[in-house]
Amino acid sequence: MRSFCRKGQVAVLFSLAFTLLVVTGARRQERPEKERKPDDKLTHQESKTIRDIVFAGLRVGTTVPKNGAIVGYRIVVVPAEIKKLHNEKRIATLSLLLDIIRGGRQGDCLSAAGYAMALEGDPMTALWCCIMHTGPGAVDETSDLKPQPFREKTADWLQFTINFYGGKAKSP
Repeated sequence: MRSFCRKGQVAVLFSLAFTLLVVTGARRQERPEKERKPDDKLTHQESKTIRDIVFAGLRVGTTVPKNGAIVGYRIVVVPAEIKKLHNEKRIATLSLLLDIIRGGRQGDCLSAAGYAMALEGDPMTALWCCIMHTGPGAVDETSDLKPQPFREKTADWLQFTINFYGGKAKSP
């Protein structure tokens, strides 16, 4: 009888502790305060700088680090100006890239998508995704195997990323 009571007490204590953890906020790690505050808007000159770089085409290079996970692989090389603006005004920079993805020509869409993927994800995967979608009309084509076009899928991913960090990008 005593062992049953102890097992019952342990079960009750465990469920109580779990409930307290959930109620008091032991949740997923919250985003840092720096990322949650709204960004300033890009100035006209900053916006022009990003557009000029994107419209010039995607910069591709080979990694140079002596160690690490992506040594010797071809990657998207994000220009220093875009990296700097991304660090200072993350949401505004991503929102501008999103606008270019949604409404730009095919080459501009691929460049903006490549830079966005490299900034927010993996520069190696960014290059692979952009190479796979070169060709006339490739960013907007669909098929049985690919029901959602690259432009739309990339815009959805970037919109989700912006929303995750607390931004409000314009919806299409």
